Amino acid sequence: MKLTNRLKVIASLVPGESIVADIGTDHGYLPIYLLKNNDVRHVYATDVNRGPLQAAKEFVTENKELKRVDLILGDGLSCVKEKDVDGAVIAGMGGILIQEIIQRDFDKAKALSWMILQPMTAPEKLREYLMQNGFEIIREELAKEQRRIYQIMLVKFTGESTNYQNSFYYHIGEKNVKENHPLAGEMIEQYKEKQQKILRKCEEKTTPTTQKRIEEVLALLRQIEEVEQDYANGKNTGHVE
Repeated sequence: MKLTNRLKVIASLVPGESIVADIGTDHGYLPIYLLKNNDVRHVYATDVNRGPLQAAKEFVTENKELKRVDLILGDGLSCVKEKDVDGAVIAGMGGILIQEIIQRDFDKAKALSWMILQPMTAPEKLREYLMQNGFEIIREELAKEQRRIYQIMLVKFTGESTNYQNSFYYHIGEKNVKENHPLAGEMIEQYKEKQQKILRKCEEKTTPTTQKRIEEVLALLRQIEEVEQDYANGKNTGHVE
């Protein structure tokens, strides 16, 4: 079966021989791919909506994997028991929603050996939450589909809170820069262009509100330039304990 680049990269981070919870499984493509290509032992595929779960059931049935996939109607991590799974994939939803899913079942999230998270929006909010609440970002990856670049994180609870000196790393991920990911330069440029457009728009009509926004954008642009230089130099100094 053929997966999108985004799902392929997510799948590449899932350990073999594991038991996986796929939170928000949608059509069930990832569970079947993992069973056939990653040698995972079992998948708990959950979704909060009946329609996608029914589509997943049909796809799982078509692939003759009903014995190794449990299809569960439920919200977030609440419908799986941490003792039954090694880790969870929470992908294809907003970063703030992923944060809320983790927060609602925080003890369960802490007990997992790993989580693979792929926010569609607000990656900076999710990273900041994770780092402030004792989750270590073990590995980061990027996947590109057309012009859009998706961010994917492998995380684990350690209990140790960390932060970035340069707050732009919350947006892009320190490891993507430090490890010179081939898509990191393009993603930095996309962020830079977006902020420059905001700056030009704000400068068209200066008010106390837009002046404050201009100062915020200029500060972020300076941080982006620092990260851009780190990436160009193949080094990084942004992470502190």
